[in-house]
Amino acid sequence: MDSPTGAPSEQMIAAVIQASITPIVAPLTAAIDAYRLANERQVDQLITQAEQLGRLKAEMAALRTTRAARAPTARRQGSRGPEVTRAASVPLGGAQ
Repeated sequence: MDSPTGAPSEQMIAAVIQASITPIVAPLTAAIDAYRLANERQVDQLITQAEQLGRLKAEMAALRTTRAARAPTARRQGSRGPEVTRAASVPLGGAQ
């Protein structure tokens, strides 16, 4: 209602302001929520990748330790590791 002096009431002014601001603020709020959800997914993915990287580093260190422990034994026995040989060339389709 108008005040006795003819000025709009505070409630009317608040309603007009709210009606003006809501169409602007609502999409911004939705965008912020979407960014927040995307950020949370990325954080979860980074944590998972960091955990997997830690496991792989530990596994690699264990393999290196095992390999280093076997190396002196193999050298003393004169072993040079598996030999790679080249197979004889055979034409496709069998021998002719």
